[in-house]
Formats: sequence, structure tokens, C-alpha cells
Amino acid sequence: MNVWISLGEFSRPNRRIVNLTRMGVCFLDLDTYKSSAHDWPRQKVLSTIHEICRSAGIPSPSLIIFSGQGYQVKWLLSSYLPREALVRWNIVQERLLDLFKPLGADPSAKDAARIFRFIGTINLKSGKKVEVACINGRTIDTAQTVDFEMLAQTLLPLDRQKKPVKSDTEAKAPLQVVSPGTSSAHSKIIKGINTRVLAWDRLHDLRQLAQIRGGIGEGMRNSYLLVVACQMALSGLIYPQNFKSEVRALQAEISQDPKWLRDRDLLGSLQARVDAHHRKEKIEFNGKLTTPIYTYRTSTIINLLQITSDEQQQLKTLISSDLATERNTTRERSKRRAVGVVERAEYLAKHSQAAQERREAILALHAQGKKPMQIMAELSLSKAMVTRVLSAK
Repeated sequence: MNVWISLGEFSRPNRRIVNLTRMGVCFLDLDTYKSSAHDWPRQKVLSTIHEICRSAGIPSPSLIIFSGQGYQVKWLLSSYLPREALVRWNIVQERLLDLFKPLGADPSAKDAARIFRFIGTINLKSGKKVEVACINGRTIDTAQTVDFEMLAQTLLPLDRQKKPVKSDTEAKAPLQVVSPGTSSAHSKIIKGINTRVLAWDRLHDLRQLAQIRGGIGEGMRNSYLLVVACQMALSGLIYPQNFKSEVRALQAEISQDPKWLRDRDLLGSLQARVDAHHRKEKIEFNGKLTTPIYTYRTSTIINLLQITSDEQQQLKTLISSDLATERNTTRERSKRRAVGVVERAEYLAKHSQAAQERREAILALHAQGKKPMQIMAELSLSKAMVTRVLSAK
């Protein structure tokens, strides 16, 4: 009775988001008993779930489970998502939540640390059994899986690897004033997603840095923890009520100093800022409205934590502008090689070799007594090229 199970996998014996290893499912918790569907028969609820999916252009859930009061809706993913993809996964969760609000989708049940009632157990609130209500397939073991990338491309405003391409008509159209809720709103959404992804990637880099150094030494711990906490908050993956617990879970990775671990005032002022950030409040800074969470430039973090060039080589985002340019050049070069574009030196060498071979062929035919017009026809060359070679002989 009253048994729950985690839907994510964790590297330590707790459900802290920072310890998430991978996720293999997208899900919702529908509190239909709190919505207009509170007295609907089960079949009508199931039909409505499928209809919402069809209207949104997404696959029907792999499993729909009656939880004793409401319904657990699950899309089993065809492959596991690593922790690095957690921000995009969480944003997909938010989009699904928006779609299913009419059926009482619980806004607090969208994080990777969520636990759901176990199939076959009894919900003591209602006295009813938790059971499978619908399977998209013959059995649970063979339930239809969903490709996360396809789901994300359908629900998110922009694919992570593509940029919107203007048609010829759009490119030639005169500039127009953009009304609220159109392109400007779209751009804000994209910027918000990128900000969250960057913060989560930075958090991964900061943990990697602590691992490289074998912990963070005294004198830098508080600064390090503050940067870590801010990146965690900006990622949007941590609820305010869990914020301190999540940070404390990371604190033990930094140092085992008992006095420092017991410092209860360390995050007090930041908690208020996290609460305001979660309420989407803004403060004015340098004439602009921005989040109350401390934000840092990459160069500021590098200087504050004294990240060396050797350490940057092992990081993804906390790198100097020169190293970022170097990596971008390497990526672009790899892309060009993949589509058959050769190095300039190689191209020039081949071009020079071909030119020498043509020159030798022209001179050989001329030595045989052939006229320029005959040489042009035989070698399929222009008159200018043949004349230039012969005049330079």
C-alpha cells in the first residue's frame, strides 16, 4: 500500500536532480478529480488524452495508468537521455503540461525527481488499486516507444541543431513592425531555452572542475558554491523548496570540511533571489530588467575560480574566447571535410600539378609540329591558355 517508484536513474542513493544519471520517459500526473473531468468515465478520459495528442501532432502515450484517483501518462523513450539533455527534457515536460491542463495536469509533477505510485499497489486515499488503463501495444514489455528528438521538434519552438531559414519571399519583403506574441515572443522563448541549457552545461563543467582538482580548496569554496548555486537556479530544473537540499548535495563533493558543511547562512540571501526568480520577478540592473539571480560572464567565472588553460581543455563551456574560436574552427573544418571540401594547401597543390601536366602536354604536341588550334581541340583547352603556355616557352 502507498508504494512509489522513481522514474529516473540516479548515481547516488537519493533523488537529487544533480545526481541524475539518465531519464527514459516523459510523463504527466493528471489530477482529473480536480478538473472538469472529475466525473467522467474512464473511457472518456482516455479518448480525450488521445485526442489531445492527435491535435498536437505527438504520439499517443505508451502507457496510461490509473493511480487510484487520477492518471499517470507516460511516453517511454526509445533511448535513454543523459543528464546533459535534462534541460530540453524538462522544457518538453513543461509543454506537455500546458497541453494537458484541461485534464488537471499537476504542475508540480514535471521534474526528473518525481515518484509515481507503483502498479499493483493500493492508493490508501481512495482505497483503489493502481492499474494499467491503456497500453499502446500488446503488453507493457512491448509498449510503443517514442523518439525524444521527434517529440522535442514537435513541441519546442526550434530544433537545437537548426535555425529558421527565410524563404526568398520573406527575405525580399519590407521590414514591418512585429506585433506582440509573434516573432519577438518566439525569440524570447529561444533565448530562454539557450540560457537554461548554458547554465546546466556550466554546472556540469563546474563539477568537472572540482573533480579535476580533487575538491575545492579553502578560500575559494564559498565563491565556487555561489557560482554553482546560481547556475543551478538559472537552469530552471530545481524547485525553490528543494534548492538548498540540491546545493547541499553538491557541497559535499567540494569539501568534507565539517564546519563549512554546517554553515547554514551560506545560501540564505540567495534563497530569496531563487524564490523571486521562480515567480518570474525582475529587477533593474544597468537600465535593464533582469533576473534577480546573479549572472556571470564566462570570463568572470574563469577569473574568479582561477581556471587554468589546462583545466579549460577538459571543460565544455568555461573556456576562453581564443579556445572557443579554436574549437569552432576545428568543428567547421570537420564539417567541410565530411562533405568533401579539401584543405586549401591540398587544393593548391592539386591545381598546380594539373597546371604543370597541361603545360607539358601543350609543349609536347607543339614539339610534334601541331598548330595551336589543333592543340586546343585535342586537349579541350581554351585559346588563351594554349597561347599563354606557348608564348612563355
